[in-house]
Amino acid sequence: SYVTAMTERDIRNLAEIEGLTGLPALLGLLAARSASLMNMSEVSRSTQIPYSTLRRYLALLEATFLLAPLPAWTPNIGKRFVKAPKIHLVDSGLAAHLRGEQDPVSLARSNGVGALLETFVLQELRKQLAWSEPRCSAHHFRTPVGREVDIVLEAPGGRVVGIEVKAGRAFDDRDIAGLESLAEVAGERFVRGVLFHLGDQIVPGRTL
Repeated sequence: SYVTAMTERDIRNLAEIEGLTGLPALLGLLAARSASLMNMSEVSRSTQIPYSTLRRYLALLEATFLLAPLPAWTPNIGKRFVKAPKIHLVDSGLAAHLRGEQDPVSLARSNGVGALLETFVLQELRKQLAWSEPRCSAHHFRTPVGREVDIVLEAPGGRVVGIEVKAGRAFDDRDIAGLESLAEVAGERFVRGVLFHLGDQIVPGRTL
């Protein structure tokens, strides 16, 4: 009922336009691809929504606080605007519902729990960033060869912290490969890397 109210009433009133029947399907697709890179052309083909209409729909989902894409981070600020953001719904619980994940036990065992956990951690961090000092901005990082860091926090002045989110209870060196790449690219601006996982122990890190 919440999705219906948002897509059929609130967004329609905001946009003052008809023809929003494709929004529920689009929202479901975005939930299914939570924490993945936004490929506008592919989403347009999958939903059969024209590219220009898709851009308008995405803007409406952001304006109503349903969608909050995570922009890319690079040392060159100008290049950030040409790199794909990652898909994140604002409410990870809503994303789980739209994905059909309604039972906590089955969700914990599903292949999609990692993406939903990443979305949850990001939104919790965004809440903290809304009042913290300094006012950091959130991004994601991905190299041309596919090494990535789920969340990059950048403070004024350019200092960065990388955060990797893993749904497993154990990890190895492969899980910090993206953090190592971020440290290399950021150089002296890199403060530290953090690996968030579902284990029950805090594991001391090593110098990157």
